[in-house]
Amino acid sequence: IETLGAWEGEEDLADATDEIRAERLKLVSRISHLASRSDGDRLIIPASVQAICQPIPKPQALEESSLRLQVEGQVSPEQVVGWLVENGFERVERIDLPGQFARRGGIVDIYAPLTVDKVLSVKEQASMSPQDAQAVFFRQVNIQMIFSK
Repeated sequence: IETLGAWEGEEDLADATDEIRAERLKLVSRISHLASRSDGDRLIIPASVQAICQPIPKPQALEESSLRLQVEGQVSPEQVVGWLVENGFERVERIDLPGQFARRGGIVDIYAPLTVDKVLSVKEQASMSPQDAQAVFFRQVNIQMIFSK
């Protein structure tokens, strides 16, 4: 069971720090994932009339507008920061909410709306050129543990 949240007034789809927006994006992603599987999992979505009447992105649009990062990828921290700013992420000193990011030298920490209590860290390796490999880590926001991915 997952609830479809609703905005209390005019929503702004460009605000990546909006918690209701983050919840709605996670739900679209989960529905898309379940639809692609054939194991018969069901999902119950309680929602108010207001929530149903508000727009949600199509799964294809969500996929097309995503930033894909991978270990040993060809992306610089500057490119990541540029994409984040263009997509409504808020630059902060310390990440607390979905839709925020922080840059510390060659490291960019991202709290993406589709992650669940995790921060994505993109770390430029000192021994490589800026266009080459990046290290990608996930860490829990509340306990600051690092998981290599």
